[in-house]
Amino acid sequence: MAGLSYVGEATVEAMRRDRPDLQGTCWNVTWGKVVGEVLQTPPKNFLVKDSIGNHTHSDFLPKRMYDIIVRAERWVDITSLSTPTGKFVDYFSKALKKLHDTGRPVTIRILFGNIIANPTNVHEVLQQLKSELPEDTALKIWVGSSRVGVTVESTWNHSKIIAVDGQYLLQGGHNLWDKHYLQKDPMHDVSVELEGPVARDGHIFANWMWQFFSSIDGVLFEDGVIFDGRLPVKTFVDGDPTRVQLSRFPDSISREAPQYEAKCSFNPQPAVGAAKIISLGRYGKLQINSAPTNPSDAGIEAMLASACKSIRIAQQDIGPLAVPVSFVTVPFPGGVWPTKYLQAIGGALCRGVDVHIVVSNPYSVPGGAKMAQYGNGWTCVDVGGMLVKVAMESNPEVSVEKMSQLVRSHLQVSYIRSNSTSKDWPSGEHVGNHSKVIIVDEIAYYIGSQNLYIANLAEWGLILDDEVQTAQFMEHYWKPMWKQTRPAEDCPADAVMARASSDWPQYDPSSLEARTLTATAKMKDFIFDAVTVDSEEAEAFFANLGLDVDVKGILASIAEGQDDKKNKPGPVQYSRCCAVQ
Repeated sequence: MAGLSYVGEATVEAMRRDRPDLQGTCWNVTWGKVVGEVLQTPPKNFLVKDSIGNHTHSDFLPKRMYDIIVRAERWVDITSLSTPTGKFVDYFSKALKKLHDTGRPVTIRILFGNIIANPTNVHEVLQQLKSELPEDTALKIWVGSSRVGVTVESTWNHSKIIAVDGQYLLQGGHNLWDKHYLQKDPMHDVSVELEGPVARDGHIFANWMWQFFSSIDGVLFEDGVIFDGRLPVKTFVDGDPTRVQLSRFPDSISREAPQYEAKCSFNPQPAVGAAKIISLGRYGKLQINSAPTNPSDAGIEAMLASACKSIRIAQQDIGPLAVPVSFVTVPFPGGVWPTKYLQAIGGALCRGVDVHIVVSNPYSVPGGAKMAQYGNGWTCVDVGGMLVKVAMESNPEVSVEKMSQLVRSHLQVSYIRSNSTSKDWPSGEHVGNHSKVIIVDEIAYYIGSQNLYIANLAEWGLILDDEVQTAQFMEHYWKPMWKQTRPAEDCPADAVMARASSDWPQYDPSSLEARTLTATAKMKDFIFDAVTVDSEEAEAFFANLGLDVDVKGILASIAEGQDDKKNKPGPVQYSRCCAVQ
């Protein structure tokens, strides 16, 4: 597309080298117009001078989603990590009732991930969503969820998209969880609403995930009768254990959801104030033409590497899911740091580019101790230290003395704050950050679902390659946050340099700790799929995997966690799920 900046050109060229055949499917160059200000939770919190403001806040976000959905004339796509809760369910149900009352024959596809240890029940959520709909409604609704694999390399949907008629779009980092966003101690997050053909890309990205259901049709359907979604269907895809759920309403509609086509869209002319936009996504283990389908990885790496002046990043964390062992933090077995991104950022640092990073406070837990944690366990010094370590290994011409100078003058890593002096809410809970934002040279910014730490999930986001829009994003989001966050010294240069040269221990895969952690992760999936497990059967299962661990002890621990979940329901109950949000 003519007129892309050097940041946009570098991003597009990288994806063309990676998967040129996926342009128009998994990535694209298009345009759209940002509607209003960026959508933040808590709303405008950083604009309250040296104060957290009202940390219980309005229901503006589900209301905004409702307003977009009820515009539909033909088609609605909704994708999210897991099923909506609380007022998100209420507003979605009201939106479907509103659409029904219009009599319009709208196709509605709703797709969720199926997280290990937190299985999705699409039948249950469909019952909630259709509670006010008659069987003779003109609406056609499909709800599905899937997961491929049971390891740290597993794939499930992580994108957060609401796309309507190829014209209206809301996407970004927000999950549909009431307790995390609409009640006390809310999670900091950001999404954006747009109008224009960029919305088509959201529909088309969802197409392939829906096509995945069709590709395993013989497993999903028996004797022509669709499974109702009460329990996950078990199968294998390319050798990976796979869990799939699918339900529909009314029962009279076809068992397979249709594919979105461009003819379902309106065809507007470019609007005044429209921005050049690059849509980019990844499908994880879901291959197309027997090849990896993750062009956004290459695009984000190129975006970071193109920086000439500044890189600004807001993330939950940068490192992999961490486990503290004997006063040392180590990655969960199989977890690694995102070296290619750190090389791109570190290379920019070595060129004198300013690198400013905001991360979640470790172990920030909104809504109570049994909820998901927003932070993988690494400190700002850890993040800065690993970045410098990778930068020096990749740029050996830069001396230790020079790197120390660069760190002092150009690198800043900070925890997000509730005000300029506190990392906690008044309740004592740590403030968390769930944004997935990258801003390069103040001329382009990424906003979407993809984290920089490694997780092989299905992701989608946008790069707004527009200097005016980026300036507005800086004013509404980054500058107020950085002003409130930066005054604290979370990442002293001396500590960063010392950390870069220190040991970075890994688990010995054969150690009891590593084997126990791995077994626990697998066992959680095993238990949830089977509902109950006999100890002897479980021991035999792990014996076949070569894991010599205390299976009975693991079972007892997980059973206790399941009891807690029954007593205090929430969208995610185990801290190990923090790396998939």
